[in-house]
Amino acid sequence: MQMVPGSHKLGQLEHLNTDDKDNVVYLSQEVQGADLSSAAYCPLKPGEASIHHGWTVHSSLPNKTNDRRIGFNAQYIAPDVYNTSGIKIPAMLMRGECKQDHFIMEEAAITEADTISMARHESYAEINVKLYHNQHA
Repeated sequence: MQMVPGSHKLGQLEHLNTDDKDNVVYLSQEVQGADLSSAAYCPLKPGEASIHHGWTVHSSLPNKTNDRRIGFNAQYIAPDVYNTSGIKIPAMLMRGECKQDHFIMEEAAITEADTISMARHESYAEINVKLYHNQHA
């Protein structure tokens, strides 16, 4: 993995959709306007994780092993935050209570890859596509 130190201070940079079949990022996006010359390598061993700001410009080289690489993204926001487009997004309450109706409250999976949870996940993915296209219309 490599990261551009301090790039999170630039704010959310523009992403360009590409046709790169090897790019596993949603819509094969690439960050625009980042100076990659200062990128620093941050090697991770199997089982290790990186925790960094969501706006930090980062990337990884292709996975050439026979094992999968897993990415996990968590964003913590207050229950009174809402999407200004009016599209409700899925969220899971981590603590306390939510008195607002700004989110689709996610439910934990019942078992690994159960049919109901997989269908729910698919519907959430469709919401993300709609939200993305709404933001870039």
